[in-house]
Amino acid sequence: MRIIIFLPLLALVHTTAAQRSVALNVGPINYRVNELEPEEPEQATPVTLQCDFSSVGWTIQPGDLEEITWWKEDWDIGEHGYEWEDRGRHEVLNFNTQRNFVSYGTFNNYEGRTNLEVDEMGRNRLTITRANIRDNGTFVCEVELFSGTQRHRAEATMYLEVRAKPTRPTIRAFYLPETREVMMMCNSTDGNPGPTLSWWNNTQDNPRGREQLFVDALFRNYTSITGYEDAGATIRFRIDEERNLNDRYSCEAQHPLLFERRLYTNITLARPGIPEIRVSPYMENNIPAGKDVVLECRASGQPEPVYVWRRIGQMLPNGQETFIGEHLTIYDVQSSDEGRYECTAQNAFEERSAATSIIVRAPENIINEVELQVDDRVDALLRAKIIGGVIGAVLALVVVIVVAVIAFQLVKRRGSTPNVYKQPTQSQPITAEVTALEMEMEAPETTPKEKEAAEYAALKDSEA
Repeated sequence: MRIIIFLPLLALVHTTAAQRSVALNVGPINYRVNELEPEEPEQATPVTLQCDFSSVGWTIQPGDLEEITWWKEDWDIGEHGYEWEDRGRHEVLNFNTQRNFVSYGTFNNYEGRTNLEVDEMGRNRLTITRANIRDNGTFVCEVELFSGTQRHRAEATMYLEVRAKPTRPTIRAFYLPETREVMMMCNSTDGNPGPTLSWWNNTQDNPRGREQLFVDALFRNYTSITGYEDAGATIRFRIDEERNLNDRYSCEAQHPLLFERRLYTNITLARPGIPEIRVSPYMENNIPAGKDVVLECRASGQPEPVYVWRRIGQMLPNGQETFIGEHLTIYDVQSSDEGRYECTAQNAFEERSAATSIIVRAPENIINEVELQVDDRVDALLRAKIIGGVIGAVLALVVVIVVAVIAFQLVKRRGSTPNVYKQPTQSQPITAEVTALEMEMEAPETTPKEKEAAEYAALKDSEA
């Protein structure tokens, strides 16, 4: 009997537990926000995603809420450009109520531009303060609660569509020499949805006036990871050298966020200018042997000129007579690559040329050895000049001293000799006294020995 009563009670408890769940109130679905111009990020529109929760079959108590996580699903096109590929979920943020801590994921830099508003009784709203085009896509909110011995989990998805204005169209015009055609490509990026492009002939003397042109190709590339739709339109026509010169064309972009306004870019067909040749990363006459050198040719003109390289009087280093391209690269340049190189810029209207000469210098190690030898030779000559100058100065000083000494001796000798030949003021006969005085002065001075000998001889004479 007890078993019979217990079984219905067990079934009732199981039924009650099975009916307990979490309900999520998601809204609004397909939320749309218009992003302003890229140069005005501070005015971007804030977006609030609502994912409130409630209980079914039980009453939420304080402390039951454990965790809330917001995700962003990342989708992208496949390698062929048609099928879509799920690249998984990226965490926007996670709020743990037990630790009262919020952590952010690394996808799209949500830290610093998101706010989370949560309370334990059911409020859960994520606000993106500065929405951008990469926020376009699917968001998932996940809520976990723990009641008694049971854990309750629920998740819901919502789609956010961020609309963005496109960029101003860009135009590139190419000349096709084989068919003598002009191909003009127009592109506009960063729009969501992608803009509508159109080509127009705005030539003033066009007899049909402003004329919309037939577009040969129209394409859009969808890239969900950024949310942008890039648009392009191409026209291609055969050109007449006289009739199409100075023709003016425009590419215009229409977009819902532009309303009645259009973004457009003009292009005018023109002859090429004189090409400008640059040699990098070296000077024309200072190219070290063994290095790589790039010759670059640039010229104005619409359509963009085709560049043809020639080496005057010789073949190009690659063994060809001509090379087509804006850059001509010479690898491992040697002295045999020296010469005059000519670049011709041509489009549908004219050809214009310019030339430059390149000179290759010896490798750096050889130059260093030669410079070292020259420096040694210069140092030796300088030392010889200095030594020779010192020796010359010493010899000159010695000569000056010798000459000074000789001159001093001559002056001294001349000053010590009496003037015995002075002529008297009056003519008179030379007296015996003067004669005796002169003879006495001119007589040589007797030495002591001679004087002693003379005295001895006088004594002998007196004795005799």
